[in-house]
Amino acid sequence: MRVATWYVDRRRLNHGHLDLIQQVIPDILAVQGLKQAGFDRITESKRFDQGRFSFDLTNEEYAAKEHGVAIFVKHPYTIKHVCLISDMPPNAKAIAAEVMKDDRVFVVASVDIPNGSEYKEQKALALFALMRWVKERKEMPTLGGIKYTGPEVDHPDLSKVQFWGDVDTEGGKALIHGDATLFKDAYRDYLDQRSDLKQEIVKKSPQGPLAMTYKSPKKSKPYRYDYIFKSPHFEVEYMEHLWEKSQSLSTHALVYTDLKWLK
Repeated sequence: MRVATWYVDRRRLNHGHLDLIQQVIPDILAVQGLKQAGFDRITESKRFDQGRFSFDLTNEEYAAKEHGVAIFVKHPYTIKHVCLISDMPPNAKAIAAEVMKDDRVFVVASVDIPNGSEYKEQKALALFALMRWVKERKEMPTLGGIKYTGPEVDHPDLSKVQFWGDVDTEGGKALIHGDATLFKDAYRDYLDQRSDLKQEIVKKSPQGPLAMTYKSPKKSKPYRYDYIFKSPHFEVEYMEHLWEKSQSLSTHALVYTDLKWLK
């Protein structure tokens, strides 16, 4: 099963976006920073059999906002049910879809965590709400495509990860240092299995980031701000961050992973 996530940064989607999605050929795609016209463009491209958009689930006040989040799937995966993730602050955007293939059911989330520099404590509140939602469904196989502007230092050693000050630290720790038996950063999990690759990354970037999905326009400093998280029901077979192919299309990279079921 190939799962991808992409924060398209409110861009007007064009053939370049659709071509990159087609190159990756995900079975499931989580998108953040998506406008209504972008959702319509992906839907009309026929690259997926089903799609659900947060604007369809929210009141007028929310729907009037500039962008939302979406989940797309293609056969043989089907969306059985979709809902908002509850208790999110006003500027967070998060939906979850119950997805089925044959007799297996799992949940996929698409989450846009607001940045702390603009929305202050809403960033931490959104992360807390996300982790509460995960814990409430701890028996359910779960995947999440997440745009989260943190941590500041994506250190290879998890104990040395640094966050963006007090606003980010508590919420960031809830996600990054959370219960790995419930929800774990898929790329760190992948590198734990690939010591050779991890050593190459550490040699090149001793302080991180583990991968680049965003580069600060002011500092030209790379960050990893785009994640796929997973429950222990899945094993990561491969994962890639397509910064070079994405940078002319969005400020963030498309990220994808190949997963297999463990149980």
